[in-house]
Amino acid sequence: MASTTKGNIKNRLRRTHARDMDDMADSMVTLTDAQTLSGFNTFTGGISSNYLDFATGNCNNLTGTVVAITDAEADAGVGGNAAAILAATMNAGALNTSAHDTGAAGAIYLPVCAADTHTALHIIGDMDEANTFTIFARGAVGAGTDVVFSKQTIAANGKGGIGVITSGTPATPTAIKLIYTPAAANTNVMGIGTIMHFYAPIANRWLVKIDAIAEGTGATGTFTTATS
Repeated sequence: MASTTKGNIKNRLRRTHARDMDDMADSMVTLTDAQTLSGFNTFTGGISSNYLDFATGNCNNLTGTVVAITDAEADAGVGGNAAAILAATMNAGALNTSAHDTGAAGAIYLPVCAADTHTALHIIGDMDEANTFTIFARGAVGAGTDVVFSKQTIAANGKGGIGVITSGTPATPTAIKLIYTPAAANTNVMGIGTIMHFYAPIANRWLVKIDAIAEGTGATGTFTTATS
């Protein structure tokens, strides 16, 4: 049988402290709130987020359908029609692949740039001819005309000096293409096995991180950006 005394105490607390309870509940941080934590905070266990995956190069959560872009599809993506662009468009949330070998200029398109999107491109082609390999921030179906690369330095990890700072300002970035040009040599910075990671901290803004596996010395190859 329930305790009458306990029941009375609960009822009185509800009557006298209801507002305090409401204030406490409203101030509590939940996983879906946009809150700021201050002071010294300790977390136990793992933390999982798309940004953390991007920053650390983690591919475990890139479980989306892979788009395997062939050398011919990348070639056709340069100034291609809608069908050619679609075939050269990466899928969001996936470890896509590119077999482009820069025997001719090639192009690959990023997917729709929704906030918190993480996607990646695994280089499986031997890019050792002096033709351009261009990543388009816009041009894919539904991507819109406002997508750009965020203001940032893009460089191949571990290879100082081989990189580029994107155009524009932090408030108004303007780069819409990331262009890699290898040398006609076996010494390029982006060899087979390189993974290019892309993350959108907000809609229509791409960050880039390159985990490079160099071919030979990795001393050749250049990055540039373009605004048109």
